[in-house]
Amino acid sequence: MKKIILTITLIIFTFGIGFGQTNSEAEERERLRQQENERNFEQRNIEQRSQNLNKLMSVGSQINWDYKRPIFIKEIFEENSLPPQERAKINPLKEDYDRFSAFLSGKDTGLVKIILDPKCGSALVVDVNDARCSEVFPLKGNGAYYSFRLGSHAKSSASDIYYADGKFEVGFEKELLGILVELGDIPIESVDLKNADVKLLKDFKIFNKAELVEQQKIELKNGIQVSQKLYLDKVLVKPNNTYLIRTIAFRYEEQAVNDKRIDALLTFRVVRKTHNSVTILWKGLNRKDSQKLKAK
Repeated sequence: MKKIILTITLIIFTFGIGFGQTNSEAEERERLRQQENERNFEQRNIEQRSQNLNKLMSVGSQINWDYKRPIFIKEIFEENSLPPQERAKINPLKEDYDRFSAFLSGKDTGLVKIILDPKCGSALVVDVNDARCSEVFPLKGNGAYYSFRLGSHAKSSASDIYYADGKFEVGFEKELLGILVELGDIPIESVDLKNADVKLLKDFKIFNKAELVEQQKIELKNGIQVSQKLYLDKVLVKPNNTYLIRTIAFRYEEQAVNDKRIDALLTFRVVRKTHNSVTILWKGLNRKDSQKLKAK
């Protein structure tokens, strides 16, 4: 009888060990699979950034919006050279890429994550006693700027949009005029050149005399009423809201060589918002050569 009990005990013990090992092996395989997926995802991001840099370095190359910017190789290179753990902070989540894969297969579309500017000074010199600086991003502009045309977060004269104090801001450079329009919670897929609000913004008169441009900037701070919409240079960031942006980079005498200035119209939608970042889905609607800024 004792032998029988001992035999059963050994069988149960052995089965228990085997079952535990099977579970452990399955968990380990799942962990390795997830690591492999993360490595592949990161590699695709690196390859995309490398392609952007190679395009910039090619003679006569064109990137988003036919925007020839070899003078901005430095900004692209700095962002492309960020350590993986830092670059991950400005990469949208894989689940967002998957969720909007159909939309992103279209022409002139993108998914961008922008960091809220902590406003604690340069990303290289910060006050360690300031709580806002605990999450500072090591790139000029703290990752709070983005150029749709250049595909870069680095602050430069090509930057189109800025995120700070819970608001999007445009037109912050001297030779740049920006207009933002809030459309509300409507599908971004429904926003095209046939849309009434898009037509109004596309046809909105932009002056090219310096004093008149400055006057328009002042008016945009207070808001310009056009039909049922308010044209502004700053708008609140609201989850699941869709916006229009028109950004006019005026041509001027001192502009750098190969700095092609354009007048671009886009739509974007806030698809994710956290305490220190926002992810937007965007689509280009129209582009044309910009006017030359005149002193008088």
